Amino acid sequence: MREKRYNVVHSIPDYVPMPLEKRSRYINRCGFCSTRPAKRFEDALITANGSITALIFGNPYDETIEFHHELLYLPSWKEPPKPPKISSVLPEIRTLLLEGRFKEVPRVSMEEILKDPLYNQLMRYAPDGKTRWSIPNNRRHSAFTLKAYQNRAGSVNNYLRALNFMSGEASVVWCDENGDNCRRSFVSRPDKVACQLMTAPDRKSLDLTLCIVNEGNGRFQKWKAMELIKVSLVQWNNEYRFTVIGHYDPTLSDAGFACVVRVVPTGGVCHIEDGLLKIQGADSVLVMTAIDRLDKVDDLHVESIITRIEAIKPDYEVLLARHVKVHGEVMGRSGVELSEIADIYKSVEELLEEQLTSENLNGSLVEKLYHMGRYYLASDTGVLPPAYGQYNINVNLQVCSGNITDMPEMMEIFFRFFESKMDDFRINAKNIFGCSGVLGSIHPDYESGYLYHFSAPWPHYYWIACAGWVYNEFWGHYLVTGDEQFLRERVVPGLKEIALFYEDYLIDKDENGKYLFYPCFSPENGQARGYPITINAVMDIMVCAEVLENLLEACYVLGLDEAKLSKWHEMLEHLPDLLLDDQGALREWAWDAIPDDFDHRHVSHHYGVWPGNSITWEDNPELAMAVIKSNRKRGQENDSAHGIMHRLFTSIRLKDKKGTEGFLRQILEHGFINKSLMTNHNPHRAYFPDAVGGLPAAIAEMAVYSKPGVIEFLPAMPSFWAKGRIIGVCLYTFARLDFMEWNLEDGHLKARITPLKSQNIKLRIRYGLGKVLINNTPTHVQNSTVILDVESLEPINIEMHFMLR
Repeated sequence: MREKRYNVVHSIPDYVPMPLEKRSRYINRCGFCSTRPAKRFEDALITANGSITALIFGNPYDETIEFHHELLYLPSWKEPPKPPKISSVLPEIRTLLLEGRFKEVPRVSMEEILKDPLYNQLMRYAPDGKTRWSIPNNRRHSAFTLKAYQNRAGSVNNYLRALNFMSGEASVVWCDENGDNCRRSFVSRPDKVACQLMTAPDRKSLDLTLCIVNEGNGRFQKWKAMELIKVSLVQWNNEYRFTVIGHYDPTLSDAGFACVVRVVPTGGVCHIEDGLLKIQGADSVLVMTAIDRLDKVDDLHVESIITRIEAIKPDYEVLLARHVKVHGEVMGRSGVELSEIADIYKSVEELLEEQLTSENLNGSLVEKLYHMGRYYLASDTGVLPPAYGQYNINVNLQVCSGNITDMPEMMEIFFRFFESKMDDFRINAKNIFGCSGVLGSIHPDYESGYLYHFSAPWPHYYWIACAGWVYNEFWGHYLVTGDEQFLRERVVPGLKEIALFYEDYLIDKDENGKYLFYPCFSPENGQARGYPITINAVMDIMVCAEVLENLLEACYVLGLDEAKLSKWHEMLEHLPDLLLDDQGALREWAWDAIPDDFDHRHVSHHYGVWPGNSITWEDNPELAMAVIKSNRKRGQENDSAHGIMHRLFTSIRLKDKKGTEGFLRQILEHGFINKSLMTNHNPHRAYFPDAVGGLPAAIAEMAVYSKPGVIEFLPAMPSFWAKGRIIGVCLYTFARLDFMEWNLEDGHLKARITPLKSQNIKLRIRYGLGKVLINNTPTHVQNSTVILDVESLEPINIEMHFMLR
């Protein structure tokens, strides 16, 4: 029988990549490279300063640079709508829920919402033609796109595009018959301007054509946003400046935006031809771009931007050095090393390809994702924090690395943004539940904190855990800093507002004297069977418990004699009992009549493990095992990255190395990572930063776990990362891990911890712990644990010898 044969054809790259041995000039350990230009915005290199973002595609002869600004939102109305007053329908809804008539509840709540004339007008039909929705106000749009054309000069060799995380600089380099070419870009934080330096090949001068269009490639192009903006393309004012002015709908707002592009050639001649700027014979061209949202678009405001950009000395190296002094200090505080030095020069394409056939997790790829996650948080935080998606896990993942990897400046922006919405949150609580206190809005909004996303299948207006989850990060900041002023002035007032809501919301008890959480919503489960509005969602119970426990702890620490201490204790003592299924897995509702949906992307009922920290093997082994079982048996529905990330954190916190490796492998191998190292919501589609934002925290917690009074080394470190080093991890016990080096092959670990306050700390490791040296002195070990009394700001040098079990 003749053997079957198949022909295999490999795709041939348009450009010959730069060889591995030549790349060290352009990238270092804190950076990454790509060997192909981006064809999609998802793969473009990102350089940003928190407000202005430039996406660099990297085509040598047809460059695309897409510009964005964090404040470019289309207005949807003159004034943000307040939520409808629907609290009067709660008694009927609660009766229906207790009677088990769950499917009738969405109709009752929607009918009440539609009695409000404004919402009857705002709510439109979803694509199914049956369900009515009100759409959140998150229509972000791009500013403009710069095109830069050069004449092709033969074949392209030694192609590389790279991003340096420490400087925020993106580079595109290649070689052709004219010699070596280079383009460099960054966005300055101190000078608030984007800079592109295009230099001539080393054997010839630079001929360049610049063109500006008001079309984006899709990063924020929602609902065809640009079609709704009147954009004035004021063609080149002269050979050295170009202005783009955008006006929003004048019936809604006087607002708009202005972009000023300043072109500074060195040598050569410039002229304008058919709306294009042609530059010939230059040694280099510096392009500087300023973008601002304007509350009122007029000549005075536009001129102020022109004056500002013209006042900046056009020296790329000076501007870059000034930016690096600010940006690089933040990026240099924390890092990880998991790979051999040779691997750090491999491109994202090469690393992703290797990962597909590797038995291990690629250490170099994970290293770069650690840096990329921190770089994302630094470069996407300006006057606003990251705000992709919702507070029911999207934004939560995007900012969760800030506390643990030492980025307090970014977290402060997040905290202030949320605090600025508290007045609106009070109106949410009053109008929807008739309660005092606050009800957080699930959708981050530049304009307001009002809840105005209403629909039957997605009843986010009945999700009561939003504010509590966000204040988990406030509490985390206190734990990593020991800042009691922050605790007193920022944390306690917020927790009291949330507790005030619970006091009014928890008005009924069951036959066992336990409070009823109803109506509630377990994100985002229940749509498929038609009753998402339920009773006793476990996440709501866990968040309420955490809020009350943290509030009581804060009062104890600060010596506050609050009048409601006894009330908060009483509420804690009468929270519903959690339920296990027939396999001993934690159920998502503490209400026997509601069955679990085991194929759903959210695992909100794991909140007590992460981001909460109340379920541990030491404190509650039965519940820890119940969550392990839940984590392993749960399906993933549509493979959303946020669900996989929550399950990854669950595995890490519960020291489940099998789960840790499995969920991390999915993120690395299943199409969630783009060639820009930014990530997707689903495999190979829907650009979203949930995974990349959360990975630094996940990797840091694989290396070191902490809670007040406890530090555990290597709790979930995969064995194939046998050697490694991590620096700059802030610990949730008022301490900092300055560095840690480990070698699992030799059973050896070195670390230095600096406590921020005097305390008693348990140090442990889940291996057979032998000799331990503290500041070079042998220390007593019991059950793989060392107990230390530490003094504030006195570094502790630790050396551990252990045996793998």
